[in-house]
Amino acid sequence: AEGIPFGLGSMRIVNRYKSAIHTFDVKQFCPDVPVFANIGLVQLNYGFGIDEINNLIKCIKADGLFVHLNHTQEACQPEGDVNFENLISKFAELLPHICAPVIVKGVGHGIEKASVEKLINMGVRVIDISGTGGTSWAWIEGRRQPYTKEEENIGYIFRDVGERTDVCLQASSTIAERSSTSLIAGGGIRTGVDVAKSLTMGASHATAAMPFLAAAMESPEAVRHVIRRIKKELRVAMFACGASNIENLKKMHSTRRPSL
Repeated sequence: AEGIPFGLGSMRIVNRYKSAIHTFDVKQFCPDVPVFANIGLVQLNYGFGIDEINNLIKCIKADGLFVHLNHTQEACQPEGDVNFENLISKFAELLPHICAPVIVKGVGHGIEKASVEKLINMGVRVIDISGTGGTSWAWIEGRRQPYTKEEENIGYIFRDVGERTDVCLQASSTIAERSSTSLIAGGGIRTGVDVAKSLTMGASHATAAMPFLAAAMESPEAVRHVIRRIKKELRVAMFACGASNIENLKKMHSTRRPSL
């Protein structure tokens, strides 16, 4: 095993069909690898309270919890949950009572500086900013609906609305550092070079899904190959810029020419 932590898919189905919990019980296959449960923030308005959340975490022996912010995706989804009323105050009330570390994450539209600051003030200390540049969940939901013209499809229209991953990182890195908050770079991470760049922009970690899911459709060995490829690319990137370890790499800073 490569020992890479991973997050499960959305677990909202468990609150509607209790028997579905066994489909998320993967910790038995990787007892030494951190596994994160995953719910949407909007589920606080659809039956998830502190008891349901903690029970979810304990049932699958999760090491932490992803809470994803996917309002655009839900609005583009045929059966989307779109009651987002009072979610911030509800989350703030529940946060101290959740029985495992919490990571708030975007889903490909970015979490801009103002929202990062609000989450930090609430007590969140790990945020996956998940900007545009990778998989568009709005467009995935759009593709699930009948359409004849892309330009009239709601998911297509909102496919790249938001802020890019690099923009989100650079905008929020200072306030995150001041509050000892970790920013995770998600959204468009495809290579070890992408990981290296994100670490120089203020990220503490980087995440990806598509490269691994595509490989998983082939075989476990294909997934292992992707992991090892990304690791090698990261090592070469560090070598090329003279960083002897990850902490040294984080002290370096990426710049972008205006013309790029």
